[in-house]
Amino acid sequence: MIRKILFIIVLLLLSRAGFSQKNFKPAYVIKSNGDTLRGLIDYRKWHKNPDKVTFKEADDKAANILTPLDIEEFVVEGEIYIGAVVDAEYSPSKVEQLDNKSDLNIKRDTVFVRVLVRGNKSLYHYKNPVNNDNFYIRWGDKLELLKFKLFTSAQGDKSVVRENRTYVAQLINYLDGCPDISAKTKDLKYNLKSLVKLFEFYYDCTGAAPVYEKKRDKLTLDIGLMAGMSISNLKFTSSSYPHLVNAGYAPSTNFTGGLFFDFVMPGNQGKWSVTGEFLYTSYQFDGSYEDFVNDQQYNITETEFAYSYLKINILLRYKYPIGKAFIYINGGLSNGFALSETNYKKRTQYLYGETTVTEGKALEDTRKYEQGFIVGLGTKFSRFSIEARFEGSNGM
Repeated sequence: MIRKILFIIVLLLLSRAGFSQKNFKPAYVIKSNGDTLRGLIDYRKWHKNPDKVTFKEADDKAANILTPLDIEEFVVEGEIYIGAVVDAEYSPSKVEQLDNKSDLNIKRDTVFVRVLVRGNKSLYHYKNPVNNDNFYIRWGDKLELLKFKLFTSAQGDKSVVRENRTYVAQLINYLDGCPDISAKTKDLKYNLKSLVKLFEFYYDCTGAAPVYEKKRDKLTLDIGLMAGMSISNLKFTSSSYPHLVNAGYAPSTNFTGGLFFDFVMPGNQGKWSVTGEFLYTSYQFDGSYEDFVNDQQYNITETEFAYSYLKINILLRYKYPIGKAFIYINGGLSNGFALSETNYKKRTQYLYGETTVTEGKALEDTRKYEQGFIVGLGTKFSRFSIEARFEGSNGM
């Protein structure tokens, strides 16, 4: 049944994916002549800056591809991108691939550059196709690359990694309105967090305020309720316990429910998250095994197992947007703590007209803490989701 449910969900998700692979969000674009067009942009929370975007004025309108040469800037989901032709640094950044030259490897790119800080002093960011971060400051109508490069240098019989830190002098010159700026650049790193903090310090120092500052991506938390149905199966494998192996336990269908806490990681369009769950689950199995010798000599062994658990699950989840919905897949570990236990065996012996009944535990030693793995597939729309999952555990 689990396989059938998963198969049906996969078909539904794939059929929906075939019709819609877009993620249009309210946006506006500013044309080169200053006119503003409001509409929708296919938003991807780009890891690498886009060199084109898909824009349409309304849901029922045709979509158009816009390039940095077509528009001056666009705004979507609180992010600002400007069209620009910029110098970008393309030298290798992995230590094993570094060369021994401090000169930058510059190429000209036509892209949408992201605005990090906008005001009388502005900061921009561009991650190019080889994953190099490039940061820019503005002088009039020109974006100037803040120059940085890793390279190697011989030191005795060793090769050490050095940095071309020209960007430090550029920033001291650019942010000259603050007398303390030089001291703040002593250990300045060439990354988004450090450079944005430097510009924040500059604005605090001068008493001015930026017109725009990119909101920092933060970890977000979704909390909700879960409820559903569990279908459990019990299987023993042992040559020493035929009354358990051959008991014929039917699947147990029970309610399950609880709370989930979904920690959505910043960046990458919120596709990755870590989910914690606190669930109540239970099952009950009744089985019977007959050890038949002849009509005058046989045994019937009846067993019952009933458990309820508090499950604490930790899952890694990946979501993919399809229109206004998401499909997702997750997997992780389950931890079950037994809240109640029924572990019962009744053996009835028939021997030439005499009947003997003995009762006791079906298993002498049981585990109150079980571990397992979980895989699941689901779809999420607005505040609701539906999921089918499979769990295997080491049992009681």
